[in-house]
Amino acid sequence: MDMKAYRIATVDMVRHPVVRVRYDDGFEEEMDFSEHIETGDLFAPLFDPALFATVTVGPSGRSFGWRLSEAGREIDLCADGVRSALEEQRVRRMADTYRQRRSAAE
Repeated sequence: MDMKAYRIATVDMVRHPVVRVRYDDGFEEEMDFSEHIETGDLFAPLFDPALFATVTVGPSGRSFGWRLSEAGREIDLCADGVRSALEEQRVRRMADTYRQRRSAAE
């Protein structure tokens, strides 16, 4: 079975430290980097709102990140891995909403 290779159409800063990732198939979701920035050395530079605002889509839409043209200093994320995480995030949010509505109706 072939896996789909996802492609990112756009990525925009919503507010520091949240980006909205849009894929070429129309799927879009916000990704919050708060925990990553606070707990990881790799993402620590993104604490700077000016750097965070420079988020951009990588070549062919297969990644997104910061400082992509600076070899050794880039911070980039794979389109497929992010898609999986964002889909899981959406499903969890939908399940939470369903549980809340169900318990309110009982």
